[in-house]
Amino acid sequence: MANVAGHTKKLTVTASIFVAYCTAMIIGPQVFLQREAPHYSTGYNSLMEFEIGAITMLAAYAIGCKMENRIRDKREGTEVTLTTEEMVEDKTDYEKRGFRYIY
Repeated sequence: MANVAGHTKKLTVTASIFVAYCTAMIIGPQVFLQREAPHYSTGYNSLMEFEIGAITMLAAYAIGCKMENRIRDKREGTEVTLTTEEMVEDKTDYEKRGFRYIY
């Protein structure tokens, strides 16, 4: 949750992650077909495909965070001074001048 700012946005992201987790827990067991016992090739192939997909999305997200940080550093510099009001305002990561993504 470190790469999300703003109370409402954090709640939305947390809920989305929970829904994705629950969906995966419902779908996951369905790909292990009894007729393929004991090897379950469909199940294991599905797991590998989803794992490769997750790694690919994670790599793309990290590259996106790095690129966005470079853009913000060029636009605002590496040292951003914020007022007390700016620090406590409920702004999203897109709206906060000093926000930097971690990866």
